Amino acid sequence: MASVAAGLAYVLDDPLMYGVYGALVPTALLLAIKCQGILWLLPAVLCMLINTRSSIIVRAMEFETYPLLALSTAFIAPLIGLWLLRQTFTFKVWPVQHWGYWFYPGHLAALQALRFLV
Repeated sequence: MASVAAGLAYVLDDPLMYGVYGALVPTALLLAIKCQGILWLLPAVLCMLINTRSSIIVRAMEFETYPLLALSTAFIAPLIGLWLLRQTFTFKVWPVQHWGYWFYPGHLAALQALRFLV
């Protein structure tokens, strides 16, 4: 089933928002959660490759600041997430109830407000 999904992702690479690499990220994350060590780099590399579909890689090779920050953020985000999964926290996480419906549009509005201010 995984091979069929990977084959479909390869065939439908263009219409998929994150391409074949994006389709492989959940599997890479599951492998990294089950096995420590070098496999932690697999989701990090895939997340970075997802962002190379545009001209960002060319601009990063020219050492432009924004593309370098974007690619390094995409690389380090899964590593931070995997590290946080291994930690034990003492605080309680609130369950997402009705307030969660407003979170997504609310944070998008906050980002637009920040973009407008800057």
